[in-house]
Amino acid sequence: EDTGVLRAPAVANTSYWCDSQMDVLLPGAAKKSMKERKGMIPHLKNHDWTIEAELGDVVSIKYEDIPLKSLGLNREGTANCIVFETDILKEYDEVLYKRYKAGKVKQHSIGLFYVNLELAVNAPDDDFYEEEYKVWKKHIDKILNPEVPEQRGYFWVSSEFKLMENSAVLFGSNILTPTLEVD
Repeated sequence: EDTGVLRAPAVANTSYWCDSQMDVLLPGAAKKSMKERKGMIPHLKNHDWTIEAELGDVVSIKYEDIPLKSLGLNREGTANCIVFETDILKEYDEVLYKRYKAGKVKQHSIGLFYVNLELAVNAPDDDFYEEEYKVWKKHIDKILNPEVPEQRGYFWVSSEFKLMENSAVLFGSNILTPTLEVD
């Protein structure tokens, strides 16, 4: 029987993944915001900040260590992720409800405002980037896809951001954002 309610745990963001915008969000970076904005962080579609874009009722938002294989990486270990548990409501959006039910929602993306953002630059011999190189050395070995910043020579690190929303999207900046087992 179809009750019109589907519990969907969605990975909204994976820490230490250098995303398409060259951002690396640190574990726990949204904790303060999640506490301060409890009950006010919606699960939307396509970053459309309208009431019609809500997909359901957010039951919980938490940081959780997820196996890398569950995120789509074929290797051992875990990553710290923001996970939204949402009751997706058929009456809100029948198309997305059916897509979640069929396992077709493969990526999510968060809307955020940076509170703390640092530049990391791979410039060991350049005095101009001395502080940025310290940031690079502090984080590069923890990044899950270091080949991306190594190729570009830089990345941005956020140790704190204000979490505004999570959206179901076709392409997320952070590709390690699947829907987990749907109840």
